[in-house]
Amino acid sequence: MPKTYKNFNPKVEKFSEYLINYSGELWQDATNHKFTNELKNDTLKNHIFKKYIVQDYIFIESLVTLIGKAIALAPNLNSKVKWSAFIYAITSDENNYFIRSFEALNITKDEREKTKLLAPINDFSKLMHEVANTGTYKEILAVILAAEWIYYTWASNVNKPYPERFYLSEWITLHNNSFFTDTVTWIKEELDSISHKLTVSEQHEVAILFTKIVTLEVSFFDACYK
Repeated sequence: MPKTYKNFNPKVEKFSEYLINYSGELWQDATNHKFTNELKNDTLKNHIFKKYIVQDYIFIESLVTLIGKAIALAPNLNSKVKWSAFIYAITSDENNYFIRSFEALNITKDEREKTKLLAPINDFSKLMHEVANTGTYKEILAVILAAEWIYYTWASNVNKPYPERFYLSEWITLHNNSFFTDTVTWIKEELDSISHKLTVSEQHEVAILFTKIVTLEVSFFDACYK
């Protein structure tokens, strides 16, 4: 007799869309967080954003590593090209943004290179490395989709005018532009395209991992206030 999963019914809609419903209130916690709301409203304290941006700069290495594994496991050349374009954007435009923001916020080289990740952010980084080392393509898709879809969701709901501080306004535009929108949309489609080939057990594992990433994103934002 097939194993059943309580309250798990991914057949009702697109699998990617179902994952949001499966994550429940956590999705709202991640996409409507105090941190993102204060950033959008230009009320975020500089010392909080400084802590965040240093942590994110260190953390981003984990994401780049994971995307590198996605390139290796991608099922066809088109998918590899999509991932390659994404990793290029992070290591060029986004990295340039970090450097300029560090200068504006007087963040020293020692601060950004010697600061240790806060506990919940370190847990997030470790999970990404674990998936990069031993995960499957579907697990990589679940992790990256959860992380990037959260950023697209809150950033795409920001009303203009954007904050005057460039390091806030550009952080919004980095996650709300045509390339990033197309990338998140493609990752959703990539996961949807393979979801029907998965067993219910495998779909459930993806849903659990997706929800775990949403939880870790909330913890990431929370940590910047502690």
